[in-house]
Amino acid sequence: MVLDLDAFKLVNDGYGHRTGDLLLRAVAERLRAEVRPGDTVARLGGDEFVVLMDPAPAPEDAIALGQRLAGALEMDIDIEGNCHRVTASVGIAIDTIPNTNFDQLLCDADVALYTVKGRAGTPCSSSSPA
Repeated sequence: MVLDLDAFKLVNDGYGHRTGDLLLRAVAERLRAEVRPGDTVARLGGDEFVVLMDPAPAPEDAIALGQRLAGALEMDIDIEGNCHRVTASVGIAIDTIPNTNFDQLLCDADVALYTVKGRAGTPCSSSSPA
């Protein structure tokens, strides 16, 4: 699962990078609080996070988690006396083929994210794993 914060640049531009960094830490804490024990939350860079679910859940469970994660971020986050409301777009890919490599799974989740955000093009190759 890949999560991208919507309009995060406005936080950095309007409040500065220190506030942006504190907000990213608060987002990471909220994401970690919602995932299952054994799942991994990591920041990929910028305002993008990845959630690795192991073992892979059923598709409806992955969708429910994505909705729960997005909902957890929509609650106000207080950073140094200023309230920020964060929204996120979520792309989900599920390993349905045994031994799918991580890079392909991440690419598939990123393609799903770009589809959700309505962006043209894809950020990576859509070739199948060997």
